[in-house]
Amino acid sequence: MINREIIKDRNYKIIGFVDYNTETGDKTVVAFSGKILGFYYKKFDRTEDFNHRIIGWGDQSVSLLYNENSK
Repeated sequence: MINREIIKDRNYKIIGFVDYNTETGDKTVVAFSGKILGFYYKKFDRTEDFNHRIIGWGDQSVSLLYNENSK
């Protein structure tokens, strides 16, 4: 089952979503525009961008949203 979490900035503006797969623990990060920004794979405990380049170890999925909005 996929759960969607809404992510807001400090002004309560929606900046994106994190789709969480409850069966595997994996996450998909989606910008407000619908663009997929990256993924978190629980099995490997790493976060990757859309092109599957490793961003870092551990769950850093929300940082992808903040990096996208700082551009």
